[in-house]
Amino acid sequence: MGAVVAAVGDAVTQPVFAVLLAGLLASALVRRRVTALHGYAFGVLAAHAVAGHFGWFSRYELYAYAAVLPVVEYLARRPLTALFAAHDGWRWAAAGAIVTMAVSAGYVGTTVRTSAGAANIYTQQAQMARFVSDHWRRPVAVNDLGLVADRGGQYVLDLWGLASQEARRARAADDGVGWMQRLTDEHGVELAMICDDPWFPEVPSSWTRVAVLSMDLPRVTSASRQVSFFATSARAAAELRPALRDFASTLPAHAALCFPAGATP
Repeated sequence: MGAVVAAVGDAVTQPVFAVLLAGLLASALVRRRVTALHGYAFGVLAAHAVAGHFGWFSRYELYAYAAVLPVVEYLARRPLTALFAAHDGWRWAAAGAIVTMAVSAGYVGTTVRTSAGAANIYTQQAQMARFVSDHWRRPVAVNDLGLVADRGGQYVLDLWGLASQEARRARAADDGVGWMQRLTDEHGVELAMICDDPWFPEVPSSWTRVAVLSMDLPRVTSASRQVSFFATSARAAAELRPALRDFASTLPAHAALCFPAGATP
């Protein structure tokens, strides 16, 4: 129950969520009844408040706003029409525009940063996917699921656990890193591409870091500026090095592949 209360408390601090909720409450109070449309919109907001996320480059809440905003506008159509039709309607229209800009300022920022975020994805995730599809052509493991799964054309073992219940349970058990070797062995995975970040600090000591893909762009949407390419066996490392050297010469601007000689995790 505490988690639910905390989630709802976080939701009502989100400006757009708060405005939509206030609009629904005001409409119900003015009408002195709750219609089916009210119930639908309240249900969407409540479900997202309890089970959804906010932020994360504004990706996860927009569906709820898109579902609820037209309902709020429809329910408020008569008082809004009356306000805007009055002799000082322009004042209300101006006030509405100011409020809209204020509560959506965060989304304007996200929109401005979208091109930089897309450049992150192209420079890192798209190149990882291209290596898997054009050079490696075998199963692969990652800890940041993305374009590798969409465009790689191979089986992808998600070590973070979003797409693998086995990995999610094993990581949640916090029982060392042996589970990674077990799962890669079971799924025939000999390459693991790991975003370098404190939230995923360790890999099995038997793995070999063969290369590191880096980007020199400001980090906007990528989990990290660096991705380490690990071979899960000595044989795989011998096969991975020449494939990566061929791949390195095809990288776009702002991406580079370095080979730390003899580097291990």
